[in-house]
Amino acid sequence: MVPSDPSFEEMKKVVCVDKQRPCMHNRLHSHPILSSITKIMKECWFQSPPARLTALRVRKTLSKLDQDHDYPTEKLKMDL
Repeated sequence: MVPSDPSFEEMKKVVCVDKQRPCMHNRLHSHPILSSITKIMKECWFQSPPARLTALRVRKTLSKLDQDHDYPTEKLKMDL
């Protein structure tokens, strides 16, 4: 969608004008933690600002995800 080092104007066109968002690999949806993180990311990308998650909501959701899942970070990296 953009070159490897996009300018502000290139990003503005792709995100604000063309309304494009990155595609999420299907593999992310099959892993419980990565699926939750993907959902949070998508909720931050809503076109309407009031519909987006607040930073506090993201923080609380990630914190709860961390508490609910005792999953080693190294294992998570290998799952990617």
